[in-house]
Amino acid sequence: MAWLRSRVSEPPAATLPGPPSVDGVHAAPGLATLIDSLAPHANRTFLDLGPAADGNLRCYKPFARRVRFADLGTMWATEGSLADAVGALWVSGEEPYQVVLAWNVMDPLAPAQRADVVAGLADVAAPGARLHFMVDMADTPSVRRMRFTVVDRAHVHWKETGLPQPPLARLRPADIERIIHPFRVQHAFVLRDGMREYVAVRG
Repeated sequence: MAWLRSRVSEPPAATLPGPPSVDGVHAAPGLATLIDSLAPHANRTFLDLGPAADGNLRCYKPFARRVRFADLGTMWATEGSLADAVGALWVSGEEPYQVVLAWNVMDPLAPAQRADVVAGLADVAAPGARLHFMVDMADTPSVRRMRFTVVDRAHVHWKETGLPQPPLARLRPADIERIIHPFRVQHAFVLRDGMREYVAVRG
């Protein structure tokens, strides 16, 4: 998530060591669980909060009538504030989304900013909408800015997009249910390299 470079000061890399590189293809049991819960050729709308990627589109297309990529980081830089970027997720006349993919959007944000993002997602998500997201819980003093590209329904390519950044408030598993309300966690997976993957449903 290269957009964070303009929002968070970076200390020298030597004083903020990160974990070994995780670039490469990784299993994504949460994504597989999400996809398996969707009927093919269903009339669903998807919102992906990362940059547009052909692999992601190919994965979503059999299950979606409409797919929108809204890179929240780029929107933040364009809009000037996170609140305005989240507000721009709602487009007048568009129907709510049934599937939202937030990847690791919340890791580098302060608690109040996380609340703003979740509230914005709740506003644009239909009742019963599924939310997929990942949280970096590696035991390091930093978080990694990542780009995720879907390889297939059960595998995702991870690529680090910059130097490690200090977390503004480290997320822990016990925090997740409270932070993502009105979404409720249905599935959680502990991945290698310190990531946790979640699938939640909007109440």
